[in-house]
Amino acid sequence: MGFFFFFFFFFFFFFPHGFSPLFFFFFFFFFKKKKKSFFDLKNFYSDLEFTKYLREVRNEFLAISQYFYSKFSKALWVPESKTVNKLIVLEKAKKIGFNVPSTYLVSEKSNLIELLEKHEKLITKASGDIWPIQTEQSLLTFLTKRITLKELEVIGDVFFPSLIQEEIEKEYEVRIFCFFGELYSMAILSRNDPTTEVDFRNYNHSKLSRMVPYQMDSKTSTLIVLLMNDLGLNTGSIDLIYKNGRYCFLEVNPVGQFDMVEVPCEYGLYEITAKKLISLDPHNS
Repeated sequence: MGFFFFFFFFFFFFFPHGFSPLFFFFFFFFFKKKKKSFFDLKNFYSDLEFTKYLREVRNEFLAISQYFYSKFSKALWVPESKTVNKLIVLEKAKKIGFNVPSTYLVSEKSNLIELLEKHEKLITKASGDIWPIQTEQSLLTFLTKRITLKELEVIGDVFFPSLIQEEIEKEYEVRIFCFFGELYSMAILSRNDPTTEVDFRNYNHSKLSRMVPYQMDSKTSTLIVLLMNDLGLNTGSIDLIYKNGRYCFLEVNPVGQFDMVEVPCEYGLYEITAKKLISLDPHNS
């Protein structure tokens, strides 16, 4: 039923490992018809009822997605996998030869205090894929955040297991779009802005970080290709930090959008990806 389906565009309409924008569209439409506020859920469900409802909706998506994939089992998927485990990826990256941040799973305040004494600076991020939550007033995102004494004052002695890493100071960040072994890199100069110094995705819309084309060295390029092959990924976006002549691996996003690299760097990725996919179609051979 066709050789391939370009997943970059499909992702926006179907994301079975989280809630897709399509789901939120129908969800929003339903509540609008009821003349209720989108997030005024207490008018419809208790917390427990709503949790159960969301679980059932996810199960429906999983069932539909499994059927869909079975109909395209012989197709070429880009990417081959839509999700990876961040912790497993970090272990694989370290084994291959990357420098990686010291990483911990923490659920007790006492352990967090010990880590702050050891590393001085810590950050926390989501350990899995979490879709942003849009309310009527704001957008709730789950980006990388620094842990300070202020947070320690308000958290409980025991909390949900959380991904904690030492904070790596940076000269700049590097985003690499990998497509079938070819790398297209971009340096992100985000260190000098307090808004973006921890995570460039905490955008300062009044003064965006400078993003420029970047030439990756051959050793690091080889490590990236080796890691992508080990993960079984034919495409993805890799995030690195550069400091004092060394790269530190952060993570890989299998469905990273190449437009983020293409717009400031003008590599011609739309044409490159189109020609590559056409060349892989057996009907063109």
